[in-house]
Amino acid sequence: MTLGEREGRLLSLVEQYQAEECRRLVAEAEGAARDLLRRVYRSARDHLHQQVQAERARVRSRIEAAKAALATRERRHIEGLHWQLLEAAWPGLREALLQRWQYPEGRWAWVLRAVEEAQRSLPSQQWLIEHPPHLGTDEQARLRAALAPGLAQPPRFGLDATLEAGLLIRSGDALLDATLDGLLADRRRLEARLLGLLQRGGEA
Repeated sequence: MTLGEREGRLLSLVEQYQAEECRRLVAEAEGAARDLLRRVYRSARDHLHQQVQAERARVRSRIEAAKAALATRERRHIEGLHWQLLEAAWPGLREALLQRWQYPEGRWAWVLRAVEEAQRSLPSQQWLIEHPPHLGTDEQARLRAALAPGLAQPPRFGLDATLEAGLLIRSGDALLDATLDGLLADRRRLEARLLGLLQRGGEA
């Protein structure tokens, strides 16, 4: 083999090696580029997902806050309407109670409720029951008979012409005021109880 042929073979081997090395480097670079792109895409996707989740949470928070504010406004509006209703109905409440006292059935229910409360809160001796003119002798006798088992001695009755409706029940220094004025004395407490009934009725 001549020197020229040897040089030719060497050059050919060098060129082949260069080509193979070039292909290997290109393949490695392409693989590295693909890996880098995958990491970039994954990072971008994760970042985008986090942003979307954060935005969803922010929107949900704003929606819940808006719902809570709306519910508060609605509740206050309804409470305001209820208070207006109570304010308008208050004069009629007194009249309705007066009418209830005029009828025997309503009056007797009122009397029984008063004496039941008195039996829970007053001593059982020396009762004085003060009443308006509408409580007749027959009703007094009926009440005396109903109270006999629970009292140490029969109650005394006293007419008080200044009373419009209801009873004043005394036992010594203790007093139960079940008159019309007594029932209506604590207006705010009574209105609060009525408001509670209105609200429960609205929820039913």
